[in-house]
Amino acid sequence: MDEGQQRVRDACAQVCPGRGLYVWGPVGRGKTMLLDEHFDTLREPKVRMHFHDFFVRLHAEFIRADLRIDRALDAVVGRAEAVLFDEFFVHDIGDAMLVHRGMQALKTKRVTVMATSNYAPDNLLPSNLFHAKFVPTIELLKSMMQIVDIGAGLDYRTKSDHKSGFAAGRWTTTGRIQAPAGKRTTLFPAGHPVVALFAGNGSVWFDFADLCEKATATSDYIALARTFPRWFVTGIPPLANVSQDSAIRFANVVDVLCDRDIETVFISDGPPDLRGLDRVPQFESARLASRLGQLLMD
Repeated sequence: MDEGQQRVRDACAQVCPGRGLYVWGPVGRGKTMLLDEHFDTLREPKVRMHFHDFFVRLHAEFIRADLRIDRALDAVVGRAEAVLFDEFFVHDIGDAMLVHRGMQALKTKRVTVMATSNYAPDNLLPSNLFHAKFVPTIELLKSMMQIVDIGAGLDYRTKSDHKSGFAAGRWTTTGRIQAPAGKRTTLFPAGHPVVALFAGNGSVWFDFADLCEKATATSDYIALARTFPRWFVTGIPPLANVSQDSAIRFANVVDVLCDRDIETVFISDGPPDLRGLDRVPQFESARLASRLGQLLMD
């Protein structure tokens, strides 16, 4: 355990009702592992969620509850007295307004909030146009949680043993593996139609164009991940050559599959090509590179 990780572990010991912990820093530093370790020791009712999953559900329940944030929050976290959010982020001002209301409601309920993030609170919603409007939410987060920077260091994801789950997957070249013969099928995981090259026996095959170039949402990927424990994604082009929306959708696919530890085979004409993507708004190329770095490369 390095100095930054020990700093996080020490801060975990200070978590108490109504005063949580926000740990931020580079990808692969063990933020989630350390907070999970502490969260598992809590005896009170608790909920752990990827922040994007939480936000998708909160938004849906907010509409269903006639814009009553208290009812929406009850539907999502129930009677939880502690909540752990993994991968906390805010990129959109429209989302930011609901995030503020959700966090304020959690504070009012005296729910202990813990979170991991790649961003310092002051760097959330980095838009020059809208950041100032988000400052009150940043101050709210600081009032609810101790803020700890885990610091730079070894990316532990690169040390995978490739034995199970997402890390047992691979990035391979076109022609090495073919989709099973059969008819293309249209799935409706969360309302949007998503065409699969093959689906059955616990596996699903997608072409990049069907999965990432159509109007699919992260909620679709989450629902598909619940259904299929093994994925294949073929026809992946250099991401610098696709639209920004398609690149972001692909990153969301990788996030969902990695977070749920689903074995995945990615098929392309060459190795992962992320050049130029650090200039794309809302695209976290470092996180994507770290996650793809867990895979075996053919």
